[in-house]
Amino acid sequence: MNILFYTPLNTRCRDIESQAAFFAAQGHRIFLLTQSSTGPLHENFSGYGYHTHADNSSSRFTSIRVVKRMLKFIQVCRSNKIDLVYAHLEPCNFIAVLSQYVTRARVIICRHHVDEARLYGFGKDLSYKLTYRLARHIIVVSDHAKRYMVQEEGVPANRITHINLAYNFELYQKPDSSRVSKLRAALKADLILLTVCRLTRYKRPELSIEVLKELRKQGLAVKLVMLGKGELQKELEEMIELENLREHCLLPGYVNNVLEYMAAADVLVHPSLLESSCITVKEAGLVKLPVIVCKGIGDFDEVIENGLNGFTVNPVNFVEETSNLILGHAANKDKLKATANRLNETVYALFDIAKVGPIYERRFHQPNR
Repeated sequence: MNILFYTPLNTRCRDIESQAAFFAAQGHRIFLLTQSSTGPLHENFSGYGYHTHADNSSSRFTSIRVVKRMLKFIQVCRSNKIDLVYAHLEPCNFIAVLSQYVTRARVIICRHHVDEARLYGFGKDLSYKLTYRLARHIIVVSDHAKRYMVQEEGVPANRITHINLAYNFELYQKPDSSRVSKLRAALKADLILLTVCRLTRYKRPELSIEVLKELRKQGLAVKLVMLGKGELQKELEEMIELENLREHCLLPGYVNNVLEYMAAADVLVHPSLLESSCITVKEAGLVKLPVIVCKGIGDFDEVIENGLNGFTVNPVNFVEETSNLILGHAANKDKLKATANRLNETVYALFDIAKVGPIYERRFHQPNR
């Protein structure tokens, strides 16, 4: 079977890489098409011996651009005799479902959000509405996403399949213990909190600063490291200055050694309201970092058992409940570490490509399907 991955991005994407390698090992031929110029993702796919293509059309959303994108997609499918397409993210999902009527390939769209369309308002766009009206096969990464689509967007349940995001975790470089020790020593704190997210409205990074403020008020020698960038950065910097927390809150921006920061920290504080299947929590599980997340968001209720392999708190009372949790465990971190060890087991049990990959084979890669 000839399988095409279609994505807007040219940056490295470990879940797509992992799926492609697993499918290739089953005897399928792998192809890549992006709505962007050649980049690291193409280099990685080419390194595996896969065929890659790039669509350099203008990124402006116009009728002409849509037609150009469709023509490129159809041409790649026809010239490579593509049997099956996995389209990822809304820009590619739209083009793929419009083109499915003039290509022999079976088109499956992969949705990576739950309610982001409502929160950011693009759920009213014609392209979004057409995508989910025309889509014949949809993969979502959580039961929560499927329920939301059926109940709130009216998408027929029989078109939707829940399959967990899957990874070959060997693609992650293990933290260097000496660099982890240096990071920990440089922070000079008894307790290190870590937040990893885009610094945007629905990620709510300001709440991590509020937690830091509350814990220091209670006398804890604690510091917060916040990794990421976004439109709230200046506002957050002003908040840190106003609260006199400049020595206790660090904003390094984007870094290429996230796992080392995680290995150096004591707790991941994750106040986000915008998740589907959170890679940050999976990465925390890889390095056995305890996590505090919000109930009812993304797939957290399906992955995190409160007090067993992590902690879930009410998103409305995030600061109070998170602060109380950390205060209750600050003197004895054994329970925190125990939850992190079990999170590590959960991540491998639910999201390892060796376990998830066969679901794709049975569901979509059989000749009579």
